[in-house]
Amino acid sequence: MGTTASTPKDEQIIIDEMSTFGAKWISREGGDKVSQTHLFREIMSTEGVDFSGPFHEHQLDGIFTSSKIVLPIVGGGYNCNHLFRDSNKETKIPVYSDDNYTVMHPLGVPGLHLGEGHGSKASHLMIIRHSSGPITFNEMLPSTSEEVLDLETRLAVLTKVVENMRANTPLYTCGPKVCKKANDLCIDGLTGIRDYLAMVIAKMPEEERSGPPGYKLMNKENVDVSTNDDKVRDLLNDVYGNAALKPFMAIQPPSENSQLLSHIHCFMVEKVPECMAGTYRDASLILKYKIENMPNDERSGGGMGAALDESEEEDDGGELTRQATRVTGGSY
Repeated sequence: MGTTASTPKDEQIIIDEMSTFGAKWISREGGDKVSQTHLFREIMSTEGVDFSGPFHEHQLDGIFTSSKIVLPIVGGGYNCNHLFRDSNKETKIPVYSDDNYTVMHPLGVPGLHLGEGHGSKASHLMIIRHSSGPITFNEMLPSTSEEVLDLETRLAVLTKVVENMRANTPLYTCGPKVCKKANDLCIDGLTGIRDYLAMVIAKMPEEERSGPPGYKLMNKENVDVSTNDDKVRDLLNDVYGNAALKPFMAIQPPSENSQLLSHIHCFMVEKVPECMAGTYRDASLILKYKIENMPNDERSGGGMGAALDESEEEDDGGELTRQATRVTGGSY
């Protein structure tokens, strides 16, 4: 897949890596015939089981090479499929959900890769698919046109959620998983989504906070403030009230993943910290490259963006969801 001499360095890195990971995917036995969605649905389980067999049988060990990958079940039921299993449940810290997607504030140490002294760690969000339909291990691997459209839709949903956070939208408009969590914690539905998030973090049960994967929220002084809802709220207000900060939506390449369900990260930053260059890839550049390399007859109106713009929008009790046009086709 050719590029020009004018391609920016960061984009060229992504293009080269996608080519490398794509070759690894295809070189697996039957890898040139099976989409990510097909294999994911075939081998993934919602039960907490050891994943060593399928992982090696389908030669995923040659793609997902991080030492953070845990295949057997450890601790309180944790392994590399923990996020997928959790996606089929209520989710610990949801900030948005619709029929297809969940946006959450992650467990573990949110914003860790922003580096010490960074003030935006509370802004860390992730989006995952929780329904039937296209589903992927990682966007740097080959995608069908349906999987590309799903990537574009996830980025659009994540953009909407950032707008919700900036506006401190009432939580009742943010989807059923948020409303369920709020009801469980006796939080009023008119509460702003930032205030809700601060309360959910501070009210986290100690067994969940201690993990695995556990939870810590660090401030600029590298102090965990996660048990103090006022301090958490201050962090959220600082980042979402700062017009100079923009959303950076990115994924980790397969060499960095600890979880095998695709999860797009979002951070509010003025500029991307240099310390993230080795661990995160701009999801918008990945989408751009995938669209550019799709066969012309698999694009809607000359581009995938047109397919999303023409999709039907439904307003269900104030919750905006997109019903994406279904597209089929080959891999790229």
